[in-house]
Amino acid sequence: MELALIALLLVSQVAVTDAGDLKTDVQRLTRQLGAAELSKRTEAEEKLMALGPKILEVLPTLAESGPASDAQKRDTIARIRKRLERQLAEHAAEASVVTLKVTDKPVSEVLAEITKQTGNQFSDLRKRMGQEVTDPKITVNFDKTPFWPALDKTLDEAELGVYAFAASDALGIVARGDKHGKRVGHAAYAGPLRLEATRLSATRDLAGGGDNSTLRLALEIVWEPRIRPISLSQPLADLKATDNRGQVIGIPGAEGELERAIDAAGAATEFQIPLANPPRASQSIASLSGKLRALLPGKLETFEFSDLDKAKKVEQHKAGVTVTLDEVRNNNDAWEARIRVHFDKADKALESFRGWVFNNEAYILDSAGKRIEHSGLETTRQTEDELGVAYLFDLPQGPTGMKFVYKTPALLDSIPLEYELKNLPLP
Repeated sequence: MELALIALLLVSQVAVTDAGDLKTDVQRLTRQLGAAELSKRTEAEEKLMALGPKILEVLPTLAESGPASDAQKRDTIARIRKRLERQLAEHAAEASVVTLKVTDKPVSEVLAEITKQTGNQFSDLRKRMGQEVTDPKITVNFDKTPFWPALDKTLDEAELGVYAFAASDALGIVARGDKHGKRVGHAAYAGPLRLEATRLSATRDLAGGGDNSTLRLALEIVWEPRIRPISLSQPLADLKATDNRGQVIGIPGAEGELERAIDAAGAATEFQIPLANPPRASQSIASLSGKLRALLPGKLETFEFSDLDKAKKVEQHKAGVTVTLDEVRNNNDAWEARIRVHFDKADKALESFRGWVFNNEAYILDSAGKRIEHSGLETTRQTEDELGVAYLFDLPQGPTGMKFVYKTPALLDSIPLEYELKNLPLP
């Protein structure tokens, strides 16, 4: 689900006037940014910042912020936009919250209310998996409870579980089964993430000689489906583990890093965390703490280019990303729209984890507003912060009078998320 939804959620959480009044206020304060008196300019900037990320939709872009001669005003608007976009990204890294008090309500109604409050979608997979479909009545009481603890409590009350690897942007709801216990008390929570140790495996290399025993912990990481991280990474140097006697458990290869690019579907991934095998006297891992880095996409931005038959190196910049339409040209039986996407701060998003870019929407609107999808694409350029893509279109009459539309998350932000797992029995 697009992070644009987060902006809508933020708006719903703040008492504001209607959209028309908000736009009028923003326009008035934007004009005040050009005042001769420093005190008035400062006041306008502070008031715009106080309105929060909800004004991003009506805050002027660089192209709309006035003549180039008014450089100070343009710079101020650019600074406000950047700070608000950063706030939006930071909000995305916070857990959604649930406030709900019900008695003897069907779990389907409780899940529907959680979706309404958080934007997180659910999909009942029980019938597809050959499981009995029931709708038990449950009682819950949540007061600004983070999403994952609230969901775990809800599912425990209904004896249900989650299948997070479904090919959709929703969490799959399944029967819990005899092999799975309660969810509450078996996970750590970090912002929009739920982390659970699902398996501990000890091995010993008998042929290697010496102490070649190893321990691996399977760590399942599930995120709120309202967001889709570009990647998750766990520097091994940021992991710390101790056993039940307070002794430190070593982390082999502590200079390394575990990384996962996130696929286009599903809401979970798994890390295999290496640990030194503790002495036989150890009975459990008392604490395993770490700091994940989640690379999150920012608000979805739309770039539109007209006059395609004349377009040559037309550049648009929004929220830390520049999209350049180099040209639209005939290529045998197809028309080719060649673009370059440059991020001010890519943070590996175009290196190991660039697959997400190819899921960005790119299409043409004809003169009647009909959407024409591309028939294929190819990479034409790649650096650490820029990617070139050529999109192919079937345009029998050519591109005259048409518009090319490209959508991409703009600001990319790497967010640190700390967690701690406790009391994991050793094999």
